[in-house]
Amino acid sequence: MDPVGEDGASSGRLNPVETLQEEAICAICLDYFVEPVSIGCGHNFCRVCIAHTCCCCTSWRSAMKAC
Repeated sequence: MDPVGEDGASSGRLNPVETLQEEAICAICLDYFVEPVSIGCGHNFCRVCIAHTCCCCTSWRSAMKAC
């Protein structure tokens, strides 16, 4: 969420705390990382989440097509 100025308009600056919080969330369980691991494309997940997810499944590949 961008900071809001006196006139109610967004200043366009990123809040570093919110950015850090978003980067610390697993895209699978949507919670903060527990034993985070990085995969080849650079995405990060909880160790348990990625271990229980089939990385070769078509649905998984389409969800991660932004890699």
